[in-house]
Amino acid sequence: MLKELNFVMNYVFTLETWYSF
Repeated sequence: MLKELNFVMNYVFTLETWYSF
């Protein structure tokens, strides 16, 4: 479960980074 949470957080972080540009 922790691994899945880490994956989701990384995915959200990536989206936030893309939207910043």
